[in-house]
Amino acid sequence: MISLLFNSLINVLTGLVRIIVYPINLLIEITLPDISTNITTTTTTIIQFFNNLAWPLSIVPIGILNTLAFILLCEIAKHTIYISTHALIKMWNLFQKIKFW
Repeated sequence: MISLLFNSLINVLTGLVRIIVYPINLLIEITLPDISTNITTTTTTIIQFFNNLAWPLSIVPIGILNTLAFILLCEIAKHTIYISTHALIKMWNLFQKIKFW
């Protein structure tokens, strides 16, 4: 009986916390870019670019092209992570200045 009462109380408190924190969670989700979506979009764009340039690139060996594409994608991923990290740090500093707690 006590565990049922305790579980009910915890469920009510969890629901209240979710309602209170929902705007903050939504703000973080909207503000920070989705890294996987950005990487996928960039990769697709690069693949389409290389598909359109297939005939001039046929002179270069495929191993070199794959290596260059991998290096380019790693650089794009690195810069995306860099930007996302700085956005997260700015959001954390903003939350520290607001001092909810």
